[in-house]
Amino acid sequence: MRDPVTQLASRGSRPIEEADWGSDKMDRRLRWMKRWHNWFQQICYSEMTSHQFLNAERTLQRVEFANGVTGDFDLADGRFCIHGVLGFSGDWEEPEQVER
Repeated sequence: MRDPVTQLASRGSRPIEEADWGSDKMDRRLRWMKRWHNWFQQICYSEMTSHQFLNAERTLQRVEFANGVTGDFDLADGRFCIHGVLGFSGDWEEPEQVER
């Protein structure tokens, strides 16, 4: 059996160390988490009313929820467009790359 630290590392994560707090890298991670937390808060109890594939390759997808929130996800180019959620502009965005 592997120890918890090894298990985390094998999933592409690592424990947060004291030196991480206040760093630019940690600040960017926290901003990313807060934005997506807003998304999950908005959709967690709202019925998904539509899930569409917008191209033949099925790499461009749209989800719509009963509360009016929509999300377009371009899996080929790694982009997203979120409407109706605080912290998202409604424009196409690429996720910020944060090193581990």
